[in-house]
Amino acid sequence: MVVSDCCAPSKVLNYICPSSSSPDSKCMWAQYFPVTNLAKFERVHRVFGLEGIGHILCKLTPSERESAVTALCHEADARLRDPVFGCVGMVLQHQKDLDDLNEKINSAQNELASLVGPDNVPKYYELPIPDDFLASEKMDDLTEDQRNHVTQLPTVDAQKILTEMFGKKEDQEMCHGHGADGASTSAGPSKA
Repeated sequence: MVVSDCCAPSKVLNYICPSSSSPDSKCMWAQYFPVTNLAKFERVHRVFGLEGIGHILCKLTPSERESAVTALCHEADARLRDPVFGCVGMVLQHQKDLDDLNEKINSAQNELASLVGPDNVPKYYELPIPDDFLASEKMDDLTEDQRNHVTQLPTVDAQKILTEMFGKKEDQEMCHGHGADGASTSAGPSKA
């Protein structure tokens, strides 16, 4: 038997994998949690436990299990970062960020309307965009994946997203006291 045919639960929990005892028997765990990715299983196991994971996977068809394992991994990672709220906390925080941005946009539009009149307030997509905007130093701070996504967007959308990202990043660094390693000192969603 090849070591990669074993499952991560057998390695972590120290039991014999069914696929190792006979070549004809298939282990449900080996397909979704191979021994080559122990860290993935350990995170999910720490949050849901072996019985919980097995209960969820047994209720699903084989075609649904892959998506379920991916969802379990995301939820486990979120629960390890924020044990109280998990993924829901991330959603609530993103919703709060969007609400704050919409409030700032409305406030800026109202202030501008009071200065130049409501008919003279330009929409964000009517503003001129510098030709070299996507070649700016803001792009240097992005990961390769983020850079690919931004360059595929229309320039107007890319400008808006980058401005929001870096404006938010600077605000968070000033307000939350990020350390030198970039780790935040706050935990979970804030309540305002």
